[in-house]
Amino acid sequence: MRPSALAAALALGLGLLGMTGCSTVDGSQSVEEACLVLSDGMADIQGGLAEAQDSLSEDGDLTGAAEVMSRMEGELDELAPEITNAEVTAALSDFRAGVRAFATALGATDDVEDLVANDEFAQVAESIQSATTQFAELCS
Repeated sequence: MRPSALAAALALGLGLLGMTGCSTVDGSQSVEEACLVLSDGMADIQGGLAEAQDSLSEDGDLTGAAEVMSRMEGELDELAPEITNAEVTAALSDFRAGVRAFATALGATDDVEDLVANDEFAQVAESIQSATTQFAELCS
């Protein structure tokens, strides 16, 4: 994985950010309602992903990208209680775990080449992609 692939891994999460649903059902939260809440809550997080991607692709700034990812992790933690649908919660939990692992990996190195050569990092990028796919399937 090259440094541009590292930035691409961040971009994987952008796919879920544009998804919306329509609200329905009284009582428990439907998939559509959960997707709408998720979409509404992801505006700041979308900006964070773009900022982290820019930090990496423009100047290889791992520290800046790690700070952005840590901030995103906190924003996702704040958003999570608003999502009560079990299916969307599961996908969000996977995405949050991927973001947390991504932030940890970024903070643990100062060398992009070491990071992208790490098999564990490749698994983290895969987990984020998998969660994004789950969102696409649920919220499209």
